[in-house]
Amino acid sequence: MISPSQLSDLIDELVVRRRPRIGIGIRSADPRLLEELAGSEEIAEIVLVGPPELEVPRDWQVFAAPKPEVRLASLLANGEIDGLLRGTLDAVKTIDAYMATSGDSDPTCPALIEDATGRQFFFSAVTNHEGFTREQRLHEARLTAAFMRRLEIEPRVAVYAAVRHGTVAALEGQADPLSRLLAATYEDAEWLVGALHSDGLDATNMTIELNVAIEKGYDLHVPVSGIIGNQVGRAFMASGGKMLAAPRIGLSKPYEDNSRTEGSLEHHVRWLTALINM
Repeated sequence: MISPSQLSDLIDELVVRRRPRIGIGIRSADPRLLEELAGSEEIAEIVLVGPPELEVPRDWQVFAAPKPEVRLASLLANGEIDGLLRGTLDAVKTIDAYMATSGDSDPTCPALIEDATGRQFFFSAVTNHEGFTREQRLHEARLTAAFMRRLEIEPRVAVYAAVRHGTVAALEGQADPLSRLLAATYEDAEWLVGALHSDGLDATNMTIELNVAIEKGYDLHVPVSGIIGNQVGRAFMASGGKMLAAPRIGLSKPYEDNSRTEGSLEHHVRWLTALINM
């Protein structure tokens, strides 16, 4: 299991190295959000990007544009900022605009989750339209594992299926589409585990037992699809946990995503600052 102090100590060390310039997307001037961001100015110079009607009652640099996602993405692609935090702008429009402008093509985005008890672990994939083939999930797991090793964490990987070990045999002989679909998730999980073992990674098919995997200390979780990963991440947040980070690790420049429903961006600003300085 990732120790909370292990990562927090590293983040503390990285954020003080220099004060980078970061762009943050905001749809509206929410007073609570702006007050929180003001508290982050100690570690980063903040540039805000939003729609033309955006009015910010502070002495911040603000880029107001009819297509704010495109403007924010172009700031990063053109080197006008050191890193990007998507904030409350549209996720798909922002990443699509960045990839179209920069030429980057890999939007892999794991989430670092902290549950209500302080345990931390990565999920990949957590974006609704990603992770729908076993090849996609393998790519995301490999990239996330490599990223964790950059953080000096040796990953233990839990791969998931839609059925338990003792159930799949009964389903494999069935002709109905649902049984075939459930059995296929198990076959994919076994394939993924084999491929990750070939990479020298500690990986296990935990079938449906997320709670057991967390108790056993697995710290990289590979769900059946991005939709499942997304909803599981939201369930942790609804239960008192946090999405501490959501870095798009396949890109060439520091790009931090988040959930628009989190209600706080402070920890994402801190993480992005550390990522830039790393």
